[in-house]
Amino acid sequence: MSVFFERRWRRLRHIAALMGISLGMAWAQLGSDAAGLDGLAEAASAGSIAYARDDGSLYMVNADGSRPSQLWHGLQDPHALAWSPDGERLAVAADGNEGRCLYVLSLVDEQLATLACGYSGLWEPRWSPDGQHVAFYGRQAP
Repeated sequence: MSVFFERRWRRLRHIAALMGISLGMAWAQLGSDAAGLDGLAEAASAGSIAYARDDGSLYMVNADGSRPSQLWHGLQDPHALAWSPDGERLAVAADGNEGRCLYVLSLVDEQLATLACGYSGLWEPRWSPDGQHVAFYGRQAP
């Protein structure tokens, strides 16, 4: 099994565990979206799971797999998603014009804000408990 394919199945298993359903059921409920998973919000917010697809889209799905909806489209290689504590914002690491960037998508007003750019690597965004700050691992671009 290729590393690429194995990584996809690990993400799908993680979604299934968050949903509390079998791997086969997660595949059936997410349909073609399951094949393109590239990022996954590790924390469910208000019963929802966010994930990124290879085509640059961000989606949200109910924890039971129902009602997948597109949140955003047009990001380059989105990965490493994290919900804000209030569930109204989503931190997303993706490629930008100046290297890897950290963005925040507001689900309230559907605006995408840039928090940081210029990294050759950017991983694991995490919100502070009060939702005012986002920490992440990053490597400055040379």
